[in-house]
Amino acid sequence: MLLVLCHRTRMGLLFGLLVIALVGCAIASPGLELVRVVMALLSPAAAAWVTQPAGPMLPSTLQAPAWVVRGLALLLVLSLAPISTVALDLRTADNREQAYLREGVTPVGLADDRGWSYGTVIESVVARGFSYQVEDPEGRALRVEVTQIDDSVVQPPRNCSPDPNLAVRCEDQGNGVFCSVADSRQRIVVRGEGVVLLWAQSGAFTDGELDRLAGGLRPRSARWLAERQCPVCRLLPD
Repeated sequence: MLLVLCHRTRMGLLFGLLVIALVGCAIASPGLELVRVVMALLSPAAAAWVTQPAGPMLPSTLQAPAWVVRGLALLLVLSLAPISTVALDLRTADNREQAYLREGVTPVGLADDRGWSYGTVIESVVARGFSYQVEDPEGRALRVEVTQIDDSVVQPPRNCSPDPNLAVRCEDQGNGVFCSVADSRQRIVVRGEGVVLLWAQSGAFTDGELDRLAGGLRPRSARWLAERQCPVCRLLPD
């Protein structure tokens, strides 16, 4: 309908196509709703500026080439999409940080997580705590589950079973790391006020690697955990 209207009013098909493209960018952009609406509303003006002849608005000595002005106008509209995405990521990180603080459990993370990607943090529904998954560059995945020590079923070195109906003996691996005799792909570590279960979810981890990774777990801030899921945040300096 827009293309037909542009043809009937002699606005030109290029104008109509550009409006459709810009509105499509606004719809598809993951970002703040207000910025996306503004971007969509500016689309006809930007398209008109780019495609239609413009009369002199400034003295000839101050005028920039028409293609420069039109290109800058189009670039301004298109720049709203990444700006909106960055703003949304930062706001989401702030909200997640507050949620983790309310949980009342200190996050725990790898000593060196360069190259590891972080999955969604899932808050516990039965106790204070949360869990998340990390994946290394080879595609091997670990699950990190942190629970307030007072709420945890696992109580090393006496019991290393996450099942409240089953008690399992712990094996001390050294450096504050324990292993369940019933599951060699699991490690249990006490860090501060939390009990950490480190699970090998997928991929081949040796016992030595699991012991090293578990022993390197360190208490982190709520902001640190929130930023692990924020691509923009990880590009910013600490």
